Amino acid sequence: MASSDVSKLCKESGHLLYPGECELKHISDVKWGYSGVAEYRGDLCVTNFSIILTVLNHGLMHKIPLSSLETVHVSAPEGSSTSWIPSGWPTTDSADIATATLAERNDDANTLVVLLLRHRRGATISIYLPATCEQEVVHDCIIRFAFPERTRNFFAFYFKPHIPSEHVQGWQLFDAVAEFARMGVAVDSGGQRSKWRITSVNEDYGLVPTYGRTIAVPAVCTEELLRGAAEFRTNARIPCLSWKHPSSSAAVCRSSQPKTGMFGSRSADDEALLEAICQTSDSEAATLLIADCRPFVNAAANAVAGGGYESTRVYENCCVEFFEIANIHAVRGGHHRLREAASGPFPPVSIDAEEWLVAVASILEGAQRVAHSVHKRHQSVLVHCSDGWDRTPQITGLAMILLDPYYRTFGGFCVLIEQEWIYMGHKFQQRNGHGSANVEDSQRAPIFLQFLDCVWQIIMQQPSAFEFGEDFLLAINEAVDSCQYGTFLCNSAQERETLAVKESTQSAWTSLLATFRTPSKHYHPERHEELEVDHRKLRVWASCHLQRWGKGGPDVVSDHVLELASEATQSNGMLDMVVASLRGECVLNPSNHTEPAAPPFSPPAHSNCTDAEADNKQATSSVSLENSPVTGAGVLSNLLPDSYHDYEFGDISKGLLERGKSFVSDLVRSCEDDCVESHAKVDVGVPHHSSNETIRIPLKNQTDD
Repeated sequence: MASSDVSKLCKESGHLLYPGECELKHISDVKWGYSGVAEYRGDLCVTNFSIILTVLNHGLMHKIPLSSLETVHVSAPEGSSTSWIPSGWPTTDSADIATATLAERNDDANTLVVLLLRHRRGATISIYLPATCEQEVVHDCIIRFAFPERTRNFFAFYFKPHIPSEHVQGWQLFDAVAEFARMGVAVDSGGQRSKWRITSVNEDYGLVPTYGRTIAVPAVCTEELLRGAAEFRTNARIPCLSWKHPSSSAAVCRSSQPKTGMFGSRSADDEALLEAICQTSDSEAATLLIADCRPFVNAAANAVAGGGYESTRVYENCCVEFFEIANIHAVRGGHHRLREAASGPFPPVSIDAEEWLVAVASILEGAQRVAHSVHKRHQSVLVHCSDGWDRTPQITGLAMILLDPYYRTFGGFCVLIEQEWIYMGHKFQQRNGHGSANVEDSQRAPIFLQFLDCVWQIIMQQPSAFEFGEDFLLAINEAVDSCQYGTFLCNSAQERETLAVKESTQSAWTSLLATFRTPSKHYHPERHEELEVDHRKLRVWASCHLQRWGKGGPDVVSDHVLELASEATQSNGMLDMVVASLRGECVLNPSNHTEPAAPPFSPPAHSNCTDAEADNKQATSSVSLENSPVTGAGVLSNLLPDSYHDYEFGDISKGLLERGKSFVSDLVRSCEDDCVESHAKVDVGVPHHSSNETIRIPLKNQTDD
């Protein structure tokens, strides 16, 4: 197939070469397949943006952005003459079975090279290159543009589409001053009633390099006070405004951890700043909820390293709650296990997804806690984790979605992502590994994907409240992975300005808002103001996490795979749960558990801030770990029906069940051992700086089943 034929096929299939995309190498008649399952014969075209694979005589074409590849490995037979392959890379003997089988029956097996391309979503693309083609050139072209050495080499800097004047100009969508004005924040506190003001203290990025230029702070705070507070916060990320309630003026704020250290260091400026935030609420009994996203143990460990957490003995009119949300390392591990299970040859047992769902549940519970405090109690909330750019935007962003209908529209959701994630310094390039082939990098973690998953869970429970659906979320995630746009490049606003990203690349919002215009058929915004979400009723996001690759390209789990899973057993037990999970119908607590559930928006036991109210809760503070809906033990143990031993399973399903039963039992026992001090004895309190002070670690909702 000639180059012109590839372009013709691209046009016919709707996958045009983008403006700025050019062909680097074209090879005819190659064998290729997905995840060692499907094998096709067709053509390969490598461009500076994608790999294009065709299927002969079917008119099908798959276009895979190079930046969406996680790894590129080479497999070749032992003793082959392919000296250009880096030493230590896998040979045919260590490749997957499907690859080895195909190599053995190839007419030129001794010089065959197999490229194993691992996609970020789990699929492995195997491309079998015969000796007649320029194997090294193909490999080098893929490596060069999949993992560019410089940010300016990403395709976003080559992509130059024509934008019709009537389309939304994506780079102009978010303006910090305009968004704060929408919330009722005054540009200058002089002569204004607003309790907040926009400050220029970070105009040159001199105070907080990882924040945007424009932030909002309490009107009574001077620039000198802000500079003093910055010295006491990790990476100088001072407490500032994310969202303000239109009637009560209660605020959602964000920051990084304080530098209290092991010996309880203090900062008068930081204490004054938090007191000022507390006083911005119109509530008569004003208190500030400090929502520390971390587990208490992690916060205490950070204190040893110079970080720490706020003490209610020092910060007056404040209460501290630890949301027990897992860090990036746990998130990376949970996503890896979910993805590995989803990409395997047999449908995953539902417990393989539970580690991920447990983390999603804890985030949603924390976001609802913040929304409840702001809306119901008229209480301002300061959210932070360690650095304030991972778990913090997850909680603030989700709370803002629950509180403000504007963020549930197409444009409003884009503004939210711009404000809470891009503008305020989430490290997109580092967390997503853009340009890096080092999959072992400890700083990688799908934090933003986890946030999108949480949004999807809310949409599933409240579809009429959202103008958009899952297709919009999937398209955003694709934009993050592909590096086709400048929106998600770099790690901070300052880095984007240094590279002139806005002037040199296209905004993802221009394309997305031109594509997604029609509101969801379920959308009825007049029915909703503030939202409630039940963190106990979660599903596996099948369209995102359980993709399979077939003749039509990326798709959700095919029906025939689900049917195979159903045929593996004649019972209605464990494997039926697997099928339900694959279809995205599996909730966190199976329906055969009929204990009454608490109202989704009822305040949990740990939501009370005063000592008197806390004392009243001591009598009911003991919670069984197995009954907690957000601890791994409780969720996983609930997955197995009480009468699992009465079911008759086939050999395969019986083995899966036994492994699942053993895994659950071990994990329950492990969790019970690890959590004795932090959960079972939580109401006794943990000493902090003083023998007469306690920090109360939150318990999950005691009425949950």
